[in-house]
Amino acid sequence: MRTYQARLTVADDAPLREYAAVFSRALRSLHASRHSGKVLSKPQFMHTFGLTSRQYNAVKFSLDGMESSIVELRPGRIADLQHRIEAADKKLAKLMGQASCREPKRPRPIPRSPKKRSVPNAPRPGVTPTFEEQRAQAARVAASRAFKLHNVERRRADLARRLTALEAEGHPRICFGSRKLFDAQHHLAENGFEGPEADAHAAWQAGCARSATRSSWYSARRTSAAAARAA
Repeated sequence: MRTYQARLTVADDAPLREYAAVFSRALRSLHASRHSGKVLSKPQFMHTFGLTSRQYNAVKFSLDGMESSIVELRPGRIADLQHRIEAADKKLAKLMGQASCREPKRPRPIPRSPKKRSVPNAPRPGVTPTFEEQRAQAARVAASRAFKLHNVERRRADLARRLTALEAEGHPRICFGSRKLFDAQHHLAENGFEGPEADAHAAWQAGCARSATRSSWYSARRTSAAAARAA
């Protein structure tokens, strides 16, 4: 099967937009039916959405391509998550080893500087830090290490959760439109959907519909001029 691409310039694109809306709705419905295990037969699906046989094939082939690409990319995504988890484990082991095995260092006298210090309240050269200064420094180091440890543990837990969900995923999951636009519903004002909550949500829904109907597949058969006149 050959694929031809062309750029159309039409005065009124309303019919194309209507077909794109029907195509997108049929695509999402077929994907949802596959997830639920209640797939309609081809004649029933065509009757429900008012599609021809070639239009149904276009919907089916488009969805098959999306799902096959996700399935092919899944092993690489799993390997990437496993590698990132191993890196987080090494980082955790290093931080925990520093916290448990590091021996306290003896305070060193501040080296003498040939230049005169002009900073007010600066420690004098050759003077050992006081006990309070050493304790404050140790507290800052411990707090910094605990903060790093917490962040690495949190990132490692998130990576493990994502890996578990990806390995247990059966049928491919598809976000139609864009995931960024889907996540924008939780922060409408920050993503440009301003106004009252109802109006902002309606604007977000319209944006999702435009994004989901941005592309569609028009399937046709090449026929000879004699066959077209006979039809």
